[in-house]
Amino acid sequence: MNRFVRLLILAVLVAALGAGCGNEFEPTSIRLEAKGELTVGEMVQLEVIGIDAEGREEPITEGLSFTTSNEYVASVDASGLVTVHSRAPVTITAKADLGEKGSFEAKIETTPICHYPEENWGLSHGMTVPPLRWNAMDPYGQPYSLRLEDVYCNLEWRGVQTLHLVFSAGWCGYCTQYAGMLSAMSKDLNALGMRIATIELDTLVPGQDADHRFAYDHLKKIADSVGAPVSGFAAGLRDTFLAGDEDNYREELRKFVVVFPTRLIVRTRDMRVIADGSANGPWSGTHFPLMDIAANPEGDWSTPDSNGEPIPTEPNE
Repeated sequence: MNRFVRLLILAVLVAALGAGCGNEFEPTSIRLEAKGELTVGEMVQLEVIGIDAEGREEPITEGLSFTTSNEYVASVDASGLVTVHSRAPVTITAKADLGEKGSFEAKIETTPICHYPEENWGLSHGMTVPPLRWNAMDPYGQPYSLRLEDVYCNLEWRGVQTLHLVFSAGWCGYCTQYAGMLSAMSKDLNALGMRIATIELDTLVPGQDADHRFAYDHLKKIADSVGAPVSGFAAGLRDTFLAGDEDNYREELRKFVVVFPTRLIVRTRDMRVIADGSANGPWSGTHFPLMDIAANPEGDWSTPDSNGEPIPTEPNE
């Protein structure tokens, strides 16, 4: 091979290498994608895609950083793995620092979806309470809808670890005492992540349905802070268990509430009953150690200890 041929081959190789360098991928923007739906309680991996001037796309894996607009809704680690905590608007941002190629930013703005747990619905120990709702009034007398789906899903309930449901009646004398006791404890219970929801089924007349306005007025006379007084009779959210038409809902709820007060404590992370004070429950006729349960919702509260303090109850008339 003579010198001319060698030089020609060398020139071709140099040109080829030069063309290869010229074709190096250089993004002009990036796109942020989630490999799945952002769902409360789930983890989802993010992927950053670079896009060049000709529309070509390649994944980018270096020089990345991720941030979230609200850690309580969704947190994200350095690898882009998102953990979804609650349902509320959130923005996830990815930044790509590619040195001489430039710096780029992309966002995902979304509201995570939430699926209420559907396993083993019921109102006894170890069961998942159905996604019921009641017309309610807040401590300031403003009406709203208390939805157990919101308790499980929504950001405003994120700090609540347990929900103490009290099925009560205006005519029930001990219910009045219990509401006063809860009021005195409410500040300390709130600090431990427990909220109280008092559901008044009856007015001062046995069997006469209470509404949320009666509940608020009645409980306001007892104490200033009794959680969320609500009406016992508003249709549920689903066509199963206690839901359905309003008359059926009333009948089924009255079958459950045999004595007043009927009490349940629900752990909000999975909406399971962790302490059952209904007529047939293991805590029937015994005080809940509310401060202890609030401080340790993962503990075993299936039965009271031998020193449980007895409480009076009144039959559902």
